[in-house]
Amino acid sequence: MGTTCRPYWRTARPTRRPSGQSPFSLAYGVEAMAPSEAGCPTLRRCMMADNHALNNQLLRHHNDFAKELRDQALVWIQNYQNAAAKYYNQNVKERRFNVGDLVLREVFHNTKEENAGKLGARWEGSYLISKVVHPGVYQLMTMNLKEIQNPWNAAHLKKYYY
Repeated sequence: MGTTCRPYWRTARPTRRPSGQSPFSLAYGVEAMAPSEAGCPTLRRCMMADNHALNNQLLRHHNDFAKELRDQALVWIQNYQNAAAKYYNQNVKERRFNVGDLVLREVFHNTKEENAGKLGARWEGSYLISKVVHPGVYQLMTMNLKEIQNPWNAAHLKKYYY
């Protein structure tokens, strides 16, 4: 059995999913040749070894299309990012409250009851929403109409039904 060149999969040119191009081709406009291909007589390698003028002409031709490759990769990356954002945003549950709504506030380490352990309360309150600072950010006041100093994000509030 003669010696044949086997492909080395470890040295294969990497492509990235969002762009569809290898980083080398985006930078230089041509595909890189792996060292295993350089030692193996392939059609591509054999044609370019003897014809330097054709090789230079093809390199100039590929350099003309390098900007188009980068633009196409940019479009693919933007489409990929939009698809990823759409996938993750479909699980977002928006919480909106109005002024005067009763809410419970999430208990944090600094407001947690001492020695409560696992069975301690997860929510504290009830609080009134006194002002909408931004969408999703609310100023609270206690039931005694005393303002809470800092505004709270809607992710840490839960509507209180009495």
